[in-house]
Amino acid sequence: MMEQDNLEFSLEFITHNSIDLNYRLTEEYFNDGNFKTEGNFFQLEFKQGSKLKNGLVLNPLKWKSHFQITLDDNYVTIKGVVDPSNQFVSQTEIDCWNKFIINYKNSLLQRKNLYALNKAFVKSSKKSTFKYIGYGILLTVLLLIIIGSTADYFNLSLNQMIIPTSAITAIVIYLIQRKMNQNRIN
Repeated sequence: MMEQDNLEFSLEFITHNSIDLNYRLTEEYFNDGNFKTEGNFFQLEFKQGSKLKNGLVLNPLKWKSHFQITLDDNYVTIKGVVDPSNQFVSQTEIDCWNKFIINYKNSLLQRKNLYALNKAFVKSSKKSTFKYIGYGILLTVLLLIIIGSTADYFNLSLNQMIIPTSAITAIVIYLIQRKMNQNRIN
């Protein structure tokens, strides 16, 4: 399945379907996710998103991604790369992509489009992302209160507070990333 560091994966499996059915189900599954289709009947490519869009969407299935699917009789090979640029990748988002691939495989094995099952995992991923955003906002407010109280107590000027105040962003980003990494381990 998917490796956590670089979000690359590959999967091979056998179905009892005709190549026509595998092709139709593959097209339906990825079209439901609004992927752009390229390639031919035996070698399909699906692309989604952009690096800029990555930073603007909460749905990990809309991140920049590229899938190559080879259909050879009843043998299916899928290779994919998900580019998490402009994102902090949580375990929930990695799990969402893993479920996406598992649902694709199950779509072919069960002979029906199971793309709709991804909505629950996307919802869970968005909820997790909002928790991290809330954590970041809380940290920012707490750091501003601490720095503001310290500046007030020692009667510091605005010029003396520029460096500590500008460091808040770096500190918050570091702490969010640390929390995400801890959650991956647990």
